[in-house]
Amino acid sequence: MTTARQRRRARCCWEPAEPERGSGIIGYLLVFPVVLFLSFGLFQFVLYALAAEEISTAAREGARRAAQDGATLDDGARLAHEIVHDGSVLRGDIDVTGQRGPVETTLTVSGRCPWLLSDDLFGDVCQITRTEVVPTDRFVEGIVAS
Repeated sequence: MTTARQRRRARCCWEPAEPERGSGIIGYLLVFPVVLFLSFGLFQFVLYALAAEEISTAAREGARRAAQDGATLDDGARLAHEIVHDGSVLRGDIDVTGQRGPVETTLTVSGRCPWLLSDDLFGDVCQITRTEVVPTDRFVEGIVAS
């Protein structure tokens, strides 16, 4: 025989006879797209960082080569192309422009970072351009640098 107190306790603290089934899969389905989106974002950021570093290195080394005494701007552009295409992360070819003056040499290198998903979604958002300006080496006869 149940007392009134036991009936009241049963009403206020009702516990189901079986645990809730399927709640784990609902949580997984809610969290999985967020984790997937963050993973793709992280990988895309790493690809962009690698491509930007590659473009910066090509611009710096190409400008140094073009600024050397006896070298031309084409020598610097050729070196920039060699650096980028040696195990490149970049998609497609790079554009190298510049000018060699009597005081400074400027070299600009630009290229595109690859997208993980599709280029049609984002277009040219991932265009990377770096410019390096270095002093032009000049050999002046009769002066010895110490």
